[in-house]
Amino acid sequence: MMFGALLAALAVATGPAHIERVDCARFAKVAEGVAVECGYLRAPEDRDVPGSRTIGVPFAIVRNARRTAEDPVIFMTGGPGGQVIPSTIRAVDPAFGGRDLVFFEQRGTALADPRLDCPGYAEEKQRAQRGEIDGKTLASRLTQKARQCVAAARNAGAALSGYTTRSIVEDVEEFRAAIGFDRINLIGLSYSGKVVAEYARDHPRRTRAVIANTPLTVEANYDEYGESAMRRSLDLVFAACQRDRECNRAHPALRMKFNAIVARAARRPWTIAVPDPAAPGHQRSVRVTPWVAANALLDQLYSGATIEGLPRLIDAIAAGDRQSMISILDIGRSDYPWLMRMALWCNEEVPFESHARIERDLRAYPEFGGVDQSTLPLGLCRQAGLKARPPARENSPVRSNVPFLIFSGLFDPATPPAIQQRMARTLPKSTIALFPAAGHGAGFSACGASLMAAFLTNPEGKLDISCTREKLVPAFARGN
Repeated sequence: MMFGALLAALAVATGPAHIERVDCARFAKVAEGVAVECGYLRAPEDRDVPGSRTIGVPFAIVRNARRTAEDPVIFMTGGPGGQVIPSTIRAVDPAFGGRDLVFFEQRGTALADPRLDCPGYAEEKQRAQRGEIDGKTLASRLTQKARQCVAAARNAGAALSGYTTRSIVEDVEEFRAAIGFDRINLIGLSYSGKVVAEYARDHPRRTRAVIANTPLTVEANYDEYGESAMRRSLDLVFAACQRDRECNRAHPALRMKFNAIVARAARRPWTIAVPDPAAPGHQRSVRVTPWVAANALLDQLYSGATIEGLPRLIDAIAAGDRQSMISILDIGRSDYPWLMRMALWCNEEVPFESHARIERDLRAYPEFGGVDQSTLPLGLCRQAGLKARPPARENSPVRSNVPFLIFSGLFDPATPPAIQQRMARTLPKSTIALFPAAGHGAGFSACGASLMAAFLTNPEGKLDISCTREKLVPAFARGN
């Protein structure tokens, strides 16, 4: 059915959800010659609340000029709260196996209607990144902003209880049914690993195959291990460099130097000018406190490319190179939909987490300068009035016979391999592809693309994952 005819049919249809077509220019630029159809899934904000307001969930269907298969690939990104529709939509990559590609957003995010933002929340984070406040003050101010944003959203008629993974799963299913796809393939990055796994659990007949790229699992209790996971990845870098003769010769004693950077920031913080196009004079003054130094260095652990440069950075900063510190400071303004993120997290993650375990984990690593890897400050949900009692299945391992390809990165500080290994135990048709030199988003590589193409061609077949071993250790020499 052509898209226009579908819309005409939906216009007279009854039901709570429908498709509204919009000009793709509202979301992105479209490369020349690429056929794209954009719109909103219009759905209730909370399907369990009669009369709940209708919201818009954005999507972009990129038609494959060489389509050979009718089942599309639906791609969702992480967060919660990340944006998946790219700034420029280009032709479908061959890795998607002759299928149309659908970019499907999470409800409440940057392109959604409405966007669930929290004014002032990002600004407090910026103050911490500039060294104006410490981690304890940041947590207090974020909690205060959250309380104000929740109250304002509710006064405007928002049903914040509708922001859950279960709601996003039903958004995907209603979109599938409205467009007319019989079966779909799903790709989920990071947080959306939960979405695609729950969709496969709840709608197995509609799910042909699932690719989970360094996924967060349903039962992970992420905040309980945030600091430990970061410490683990940092220790892996130290150990890998020490084993690498060239890296160890160029950058010895990295652990001692990392700790020395944070300790020096406590004694004598640097004050440095950092380029910022949005600031008067195009510069911002940053006071490199322990929080600022540790936060900037730990951020390098997410990407395989930045992991490779971390030994050089630690060495240079420990030696007093301010330019190296400037190169990794992120002080730009964030337009992240923080209210959406906190609503979802308070609705389905925090109720299952142990505050005592989170507190122990945070106290265990004083060398991190008070940087809190938790998604939200402790107590924010309760103080902001975001309380929920999710069903136990929202913290239970997903069981499904749908074929899964799971990408895992050995150095990943956010969703470490151990949680994906546990995930696979209840997915009998799953294959884990572990990338020994990668961090978060490990599947974004030439090897990952080839595995994805092979898996989408034959999800039930035996997959040759040997390409993951082509790079066994990070190329630290690249950072020398």
